Amino acid sequence: MAAAAALSATAATCLSSFGPGIFTGPGRVLGHSGLILEWAPASFGLFWSYDPALGLLAALTLAALAWGREEDGSSRPDTFSVFLLAATFFLMLVRFRLAPFFIITAGPFAARRLWPLVKERPWMPVAVLAAGLLAPAGVAARGEVPWGTGFDPGRLPEDAVRFIETKRPQGPVWNNLGFGGYLIWRLYPQVKVFIDGRTAYLYPPKFFQSAWAAEHQETVFARLQGRYGFQWAVADARPGLEFAKPLAASADWAMVYIDDTAAVYVNLKGPNRDLARS
Repeated sequence: MAAAAALSATAATCLSSFGPGIFTGPGRVLGHSGLILEWAPASFGLFWSYDPALGLLAALTLAALAWGREEDGSSRPDTFSVFLLAATFFLMLVRFRLAPFFIITAGPFAARRLWPLVKERPWMPVAVLAAGLLAPAGVAARGEVPWGTGFDPGRLPEDAVRFIETKRPQGPVWNNLGFGGYLIWRLYPQVKVFIDGRTAYLYPPKFFQSAWAAEHQETVFARLQGRYGFQWAVADARPGLEFAKPLAASADWAMVYIDDTAAVYVNLKGPNRDLARS
């Protein structure tokens, strides 16, 4: 039954626009792993600095394997679960982006195997209640997680997009990688982005490396400008980060909008020069 479900899910996934290539994407990112954290191999240092809870889950999973019990009292885990754990843990080590596969496999496994050992403990009801209360409080206490619904305007260029929708700059756009997907969702088909987050599937490593270098090197940006003819740009403007330095330094470009998330520039030698004057 599990095999039939797996085959059906695999076939359904192949119906996407990527086709079967969606499964080979992680193998095509050797040139991306040094620049994008999610495509880097996992390590203990990465666990500790990026998501310590993932390291805790791995430790609990090992404990469940070594000392856990099934509901019937058996100490031996079923072979299929062990295979899934090993496979998803390997995928996570190869590419950190694939960690969710391990999480959704290891979480239920560890809970099922450890529950028989602790369910009769008198402190368990209090621990369950505390976990339920502390988990959302811990999330809320992290400064980068805002309250509210919808997209986070501190990470995505919502206000900048409203400006773009009003002013309608013309010509090819340059944008940084992190904004590409959101710009597609909000502005396509009127606006065709330069790059977006589908790095492993659409953009060869050389192109991606040039796009990344153009964030900081004037010569690289000038080469791309000559090839693609950018007339306006949407750049990351979060405080403390350095993006689009060639745009900020160039006398041929003018900033026409900025907030705490994004900045919009126009090329003064192109069709949007009147926007800069206004």
